Amino acid sequence: MANWYERSGVAGEPGLRHDGRAGASSTHGGIEATLTTPPEQVRLQLPEQGESLDGTAGGGMADEPRRRRMVSLFAGGGGLTLGLARAGFETVWASDIERTSAATFQRNMPEVPFVLGDVRHLTPSRVKELSGDGPIDLLVGGPPCQGFSTIGDQITGDPRNSMFEAYQRIAAWLRPTCFLMENTSYLRSQYGGAYAEEIRQAMGDLGYEIQTATLNAADYGTAQIRKRVFFFGTLLDGPFEFPSADHGDGTGQPYRSVGDSIMDLVDAGDEVSNHVALKHGE
Repeated sequence: MANWYERSGVAGEPGLRHDGRAGASSTHGGIEATLTTPPEQVRLQLPEQGESLDGTAGGGMADEPRRRRMVSLFAGGGGLTLGLARAGFETVWASDIERTSAATFQRNMPEVPFVLGDVRHLTPSRVKELSGDGPIDLLVGGPPCQGFSTIGDQITGDPRNSMFEAYQRIAAWLRPTCFLMENTSYLRSQYGGAYAEEIRQAMGDLGYEIQTATLNAADYGTAQIRKRVFFFGTLLDGPFEFPSADHGDGTGQPYRSVGDSIMDLVDAGDEVSNHVALKHGE
């Protein structure tokens, strides 16, 4: 792998050594701080319809006694990855460029191999090596959206907007049966919805049937009004529908408050996982 270059780790981060290799402190995978060739040297080579990265038939979700295999890009601290794990998916590997995200992810899911670096630098051979044998059932991730977001500068040329191109490139290499991508809800309306349409067209060019919806986390039991746009694509022929709201008006379940979600921590003391309680004075 002579065309790789490495990024040093930081002392004290779980699973990460100074030489950038997988840390010896983790017995279940680790954080890898390896980047690959610059993005301008990576060419998009699309597999034929129904063909996977290694030239074999693309993997469908057949009735097999195995967990569904998933790759998580732009994974952050692992919230979306954790939710999908609870839904029955096995994360083959995950990636993010933020060192603090890697540390948080590794603390909570040390069994998942984590690539710390810019996914735009990944090559087909490295993606295949990370993904191993067998089909990938789901590619998931939310490319950075500061260029789209209402709290960002909304600059069309923001280099972070190009992260979607890396997502699409890896989807082309892996040929996952399905993909799930989320982003700021404003993306659907900004510049007349041009960015959303570009995403739909680019993923559609890979053969995916795509559904798009704006969902509010509060409608599904989260104590936060958080609207995000979700793009779901599938190579399967069966119908797909986004889940219906189960909290709020007309559902029979009220919205959850912050108190509903965290008041149990008041009397939990030091027993809360990954939490250091504030020592209040009398």
